[in-house]
Amino acid sequence: MEKKKIALRMLLGALHYCATELMKVDSDYKAKMEKINATMQWKSEPDGPNTYTIIKDGKIEFNDDGIIDNPTYTMSSNDLDQALEIFKGRYPVSEAIKKGDIAVTGNKDELIAMTFYLEAFIPLLGPLTGV
Repeated sequence: MEKKKIALRMLLGALHYCATELMKVDSDYKAKMEKINATMQWKSEPDGPNTYTIIKDGKIEFNDDGIIDNPTYTMSSNDLDQALEIFKGRYPVSEAIKKGDIAVTGNKDELIAMTFYLEAFIPLLGPLTGV
């Protein structure tokens, strides 16, 4: 179980790092990111990992271990294996949200529209976890 938690935390951090790097070289991607002003909380129930991301003014701030007050969106999963499948690219995050496999607090349609910033990288990084 602990290995899976570490793998999920690693994937989430790597995805945000890649998004930050892509903004430096891809003006179209950066323009899309500059339109986002949101705080997103990820919760793995019951005991983590819990992470949050702040996207504002074309910048990404990622916290790989924490809870933030009053996020714009909260995404929760009570199935660590399913969360790993999502973030390893085997189950699109937008589809998981639509089907209710990820519980969402906040506007689901807005959140789904923002998943582009992760879905390009997920299939590339998933195999790196070793789980």
